[in-house]
Amino acid sequence: MAHPLKSALIDIVGSEYVADSYSAVWSYAKDFSGFPAAIPGIIVRPGTTQEVSQIATLANREGVPIATRGSGMSYGGTACSYSPGERGASICLELTRMRSVVDINEVNRGVAYAPEMLDEAHKTFTALAAHGSRPLSLLGLIGPGPESVARRIGWALVYKVHGFGQEEVDRKLEIASDIVGRNDPAAIWDSDLVRNFLERALRHPHDVSHRMMGMWSYPEPCCSRDNSLGTVKAILEMMNQELDGWGGRIRPGGTAVWMHGDQDYVSFPLYHKESDPEASRKVISVWKDIV
Repeated sequence: MAHPLKSALIDIVGSEYVADSYSAVWSYAKDFSGFPAAIPGIIVRPGTTQEVSQIATLANREGVPIATRGSGMSYGGTACSYSPGERGASICLELTRMRSVVDINEVNRGVAYAPEMLDEAHKTFTALAAHGSRPLSLLGLIGPGPESVARRIGWALVYKVHGFGQEEVDRKLEIASDIVGRNDPAAIWDSDLVRNFLERALRHPHDVSHRMMGMWSYPEPCCSRDNSLGTVKAILEMMNQELDGWGGRIRPGGTAVWMHGDQDYVSFPLYHKESDPEASRKVISVWKDIV
């Protein structure tokens, strides 16, 4: 059965950008979280802020809920549109057509640490995350995977600020730089080198990584900020023992700690070839041990 607002939504954005078929709504029922599928009633892809405003006005008048969605990379179920297991009346407002509408003023920076300096890197990470004004739109601590199957590389503290104008960007950047300067003598990265690094590390979409590195498992437990450093150390030690002798068959994607509100989630991606079922079983076994 067609969604009750389908005709009105087509009048706003055109038939090409409205879908309510069974396959379409199921395609938008999940994000990157572990939450159950939540099936929207209809998918709408506006191309302008005016269209978004018209859709919101229509939905508000008719009492129909809206859930906005970008690329579906939410970790908290926020890209899902309705209660699990039901075909709802909700509108999934898919905004990827609007990527070129807003000129995002953003600055990416980072600090480099030697491989053995995880404690120092995490100290600065915690100081940045704890600032009351929350100046950072993204904060991550990225480093090596288990030594038994990984190259010994250093740690990188990376952060991003956004703003609606240069004044806001400069103010947030000054706060972050002051915190980093008080905790680390290391020079702040601000070059083509770090920008290329951030392009790979921060914007690499999970849904295409398996095409580059093989099949993947992405255990990402969430933990309190007080426990994230100990969690990383304990999991790396466990993985190092469990994966000893698997070099070349199982590849680590590194380790990452990401700011997530007042908590952190820690990430330990592992990759293997689809043609190696034994490696697949081993990765799943390690993943179960982690979670």
